Amino acid sequence: MSDLSKIVITAAATLFSAIIVFSMGYFKDKKFANSKYTERVLINLYIPLYKLLEIFEYDSYVGYIGISKQQLWLVKEIIDENPELVGRMYK
Repeated sequence: MSDLSKIVITAAATLFSAIIVFSMGYFKDKKFANSKYTERVLINLYIPLYKLLEIFEYDSYVGYIGISKQQLWLVKEIIDENPELVGRMYK
């Protein structure tokens, strides 16, 4: 093998390795950012809403009565505090 072919093979292997390492790091960072976003939505939006609405009006003869105006205003406040989390739920 000539010196030129060794240099070309080494350069190609280095380039291939760099592309693989970069792409794996990129996808890892993207997955980590997505999981952080999901955790933030859960902590700041879903858990407060669940705690607010888990105690609901229930009559054994009628069934589910619904939420009160006060609960509705509290839901609106939670959503207004976190508008960036509401708009991007399923994207």
